[in-house]
Amino acid sequence: MVYPQGNQSFDEIVADSKKPTIYVTSNWYTRYTNMLEGEFSSIPRDGMFLIEDGEIKKPVRKLRIADNLLRMSKNISAIGSDRKQIRWWEVNTPTFIPTIKVVDCNITAATQ
Repeated sequence: MVYPQGNQSFDEIVADSKKPTIYVTSNWYTRYTNMLEGEFSSIPRDGMFLIEDGEIKKPVRKLRIADNLLRMSKNISAIGSDRKQIRWWEVNTPTFIPTIKVVDCNITAATQ
């Protein structure tokens, strides 16, 4: 899938986030539970932050994204103008991707 560069800056996307929103900077250990249907589970890595009332408030920990790529693609509410090259050790081809805001993403917390 190719995501074109959007028309909002990262700061504008954050400012438009009035409801509690989780900003995920990187994913790690993404595994598909059903590749045909796009079901996956992923552990965010390096940084997650709570956005409230349009401001980054504090870091958060111990969350997992467990969702469906097709559903998430339909729930994109903003695409940033900040397209960057992302390279990861387990992916041979670097990806160019902007900030993407997805509404109603399924995020779960670790049990205690």
